[in-house]
Formats: sequence, C-alpha cells, structure tokens
Amino acid sequence: MKRLEALEAEILEFRKGAREEHFKQLIWHVGQSMLLVQEMELACIEVRFTCNDEERYEKLTLWIQAHKGWLFVLAGCIDAIQVAMKRKGSHYSLTSEVKA
Repeated sequence: MKRLEALEAEILEFRKGAREEHFKQLIWHVGQSMLLVQEMELACIEVRFTCNDEERYEKLTLWIQAHKGWLFVLAGCIDAIQVAMKRKGSHYSLTSEVKA
C-alpha cells in the first residue's frame, strides 16, 4: 500500500504542474479533445467512495492504472506538437519529409 501511495503522490505532483498556465497554453489547448476522455475516466475513479483499506487499495490501483493511459495520450500530444513545430505549422507541404 505504501508503494501505491508513493506513486499516487508522484502522479499528483506531476498533475499539479499540468495545472500551471504555461502547460495549459502549450499542451492542454492542443490536446484537450484527446485528454478529456482520459480525464473523465480519472474523475469516475477519483470520486469513488471507499470504506476500508481494501477498497482504498483497489481504488488506488485503478487510479494509477488509468494514469498510464493519460500519460500515453499526453506523450502523444507533446510529440504531435513537436512535429508541428518542426514543420513550422505547414502540415501540408512537408507531410512526407518529416517523420518522427
């Protein structure tokens, strides 16, 4: 349980940075449609009521597993932004030239 709680603390710290204004301006506005589905999944888990340690363990496990998908989508958004920046916004003329 302590390892899960340590992972939870790390994820919360990372997500706290995701609430900063520069993150919102650079990534959230671009990847919002992709990340929103993941955010909805996380919200369902986050509001789940627990009565005992066993239920808390199950909830924490689900919450951490759901973040794997969230982080994967976030990485895809960041990669797409980098590719677009390399192309300088012209995704039509350089489609076959730029490969990540």
